[in-house]
Amino acid sequence: MATIAAISKVPDKVKIEAARGIWKGWDDLRDAGASEKALLQLSKGRTNLDDLAGSLQRSTHVGGAPAKFFDDGPAGERFLEDLYGVNVSGADKQVSAATTGCADVCNPIRRRFDVLADGVAHESKVGYVRLTSSIEKQIRSDAWLTSMGEIEGAHWHFFASAGSNSVGADKKVLDLLDELGIPYTVHLPV
Repeated sequence: MATIAAISKVPDKVKIEAARGIWKGWDDLRDAGASEKALLQLSKGRTNLDDLAGSLQRSTHVGGAPAKFFDDGPAGERFLEDLYGVNVSGADKQVSAATTGCADVCNPIRRRFDVLADGVAHESKVGYVRLTSSIEKQIRSDAWLTSMGEIEGAHWHFFASAGSNSVGADKKVLDLLDELGIPYTVHLPV
């Protein structure tokens, strides 16, 4: 599909029909708010649209506002700041909490949150996220800080990357979020 989506001489209408035939989750993603143009862009990248559609069906997924493709991580953070009213509603950005009591599986010293609103720590990720040691420690830190009462909860947000034409997270990331009861939102691109 990436080859078809990348060919400039093929009309978008033809690309869309081809993509709808290839990706079973195409209509589900459209119904959830993604534009067809954005789905074509994602299909040029490394986003498996069927896996992406499946991630929206998990028990910890929470629907959310669509967003544009972002150029970098700070753009996703700014979107969350606007979404949760940093400097307007009392939400704060770049807040940190100590994790020294959980050093074995958590961030070694502190966990920094992109936005803290009403006691919930919000984490922004732009592009496709794989389960690395760093990502696992962030997730486990959020769960630990919640269990210790340092925060009321955590919520992860996934945004599309304009650079990689990708969005979402691999199954291992979603499984860990599910296991630890941390909700997440895939902000589908428009």
